[in-house]
Amino acid sequence: MNDYSFEESQNINDEIILIYEDNEKYILNNLLNKGIEIMPIRFSYDLSNFSEEYIEKTKKLFIYYFNLNNSYKNELLRLKKHFQHYRRFPQIAYIPNKKEFFSIIKMLKELNIKVVYNIKNIEA
Repeated sequence: MNDYSFEESQNINDEIILIYEDNEKYILNNLLNKGIEIMPIRFSYDLSNFSEEYIEKTKKLFIYYFNLNNSYKNELLRLKKHFQHYRRFPQIAYIPNKKEFFSIIKMLKELNIKVVYNIKNIEA
């Protein structure tokens, strides 16, 4: 992974959102190419549930792979390093309010990132 040059860092969008990818059509139709920088959260490298169009349009994004089996402190450190390395710190995140996502929701709130549980609240 390479760090960005000064010139590249000047092109970073201020509005960055972190998204759990459970609504491909909504992301394609309402968020991509709208001046919002999306950072998807993926829990697996398996992309078989996504369409070719979606994979093509999101392959250049700064994806974060969350490891549910990691310790809380280790995953929190990885998350912070990801934001720092890519010089992208999201202001808001969409994560479904489900038991299996409790730890990542807690981490995001600990980092003062607003968490919404309905993807349509991202644009609000």
